[in-house]
Amino acid sequence: MKSQPHAVDVQVGKKIRNQRMISGISQSELGDRIGVTFQQIQKYEKGSNRVSASRLVEIAGAMNIDVRSFFDEMEGQAANNNESVKEEFVVSRQGLLLNSAFLSIKNEAIRTKILKLVQEIASTETVAAEAKG
Repeated sequence: MKSQPHAVDVQVGKKIRNQRMISGISQSELGDRIGVTFQQIQKYEKGSNRVSASRLVEIAGAMNIDVRSFFDEMEGQAANNNESVKEEFVVSRQGLLLNSAFLSIKNEAIRTKILKLVQEIASTETVAAEAKG
């Protein structure tokens, strides 16, 4: 029976996935850059396969990022769960599409109005949720 992945392996895997998505690199492309299959990248990202220190350095180099970024904010993570949820959204398909569409709007005044609208909706939902609570 296979044991559960260690929490650090899962967290490092999530960081690899997030950085890869932000960089716009596919699992296949990252695998090609470091000499492994895309299936191996999937296993790293899920935390089911532990990433060695040397492989982590290769991954960081392939994405042009500092290897320390894979360990940022690991301490105190439980208190920062809300930030983790936000980070997951940013690199989700929906988050990437939203950012891409927003950035394609050239008129800064329109972007500002959209931002204010979204902030107002979020504020209204927060007040409504607190009133129910």
